[in-house]
Amino acid sequence: MHVIVNDPFLDWMIIIVLAFVTVIALVALGAYVYVGTAARLSAAPPTVPRIDMSRINTKALGDVLEEFDGRAAERALPAKAFIAPKDPSLP
Repeated sequence: MHVIVNDPFLDWMIIIVLAFVTVIALVALGAYVYVGTAARLSAAPPTVPRIDMSRINTKALGDVLEEFDGRAAERALPAKAFIAPKDPSLP
């Protein structure tokens, strides 16, 4: 690395000024991105469901829910049937 100047005080002043300018530039960039994102989010169109909720097949939904309940019961069975060996240190 080559020597910028021979004065350490001037070297530190250059480093501090460059760091300060870098921080200011990054904060300004962050604020610019934040304002741009906030403007796009506030201008988002409202979402409308594409599916008519009155046309859902309730029988198929009931079958799926029944299948999921059966799977949940099968997964819970080993936890309920677990028997731990007796701890010999307890009376």
